[in-house]
Amino acid sequence: MKRIRSIAAVVVCGYWALAGCSTGDSPGPAGAGQAAEAFAAAVTGQPDAACALVAPGTVKELVDSSGSCAKGITDADLPRAGRALDVEVFGLDAIVRLEHDTMFLAFFDSGWRVTAAGCTPEARERPYSCDLKGA
Repeated sequence: MKRIRSIAAVVVCGYWALAGCSTGDSPGPAGAGQAAEAFAAAVTGQPDAACALVAPGTVKELVDSSGSCAKGITDADLPRAGRALDVEVFGLDAIVRLEHDTMFLAFFDSGWRVTAAGCTPEARERPYSCDLKGA
């Protein structure tokens, strides 16, 4: 029975790794960077897998505006973000600057989740404008 559980765990973990869905379980900067990179990797070919890395409020906004999370991610036409260059963590929130994108994340019981992506710097009153964001 132990062997079956071990095999099942390997299969599940392997699936998530192939899907690019690291959950970023660590509340520190490394976990936030991993989650942002996993989300970025899943966006282009696996929007359903990317949805697993999106914060609940952002999922709700995507469903309300596009009918489904996956369609909302596809409609957002996010850039190919690349790898994480800089991660700043502020308690349970993080900003991850990638090669071609900036993402905001929040830490939940299930790990780091993307709250906003496709973000570009704006004027002082409104520091970032994001293509994908929650309410």
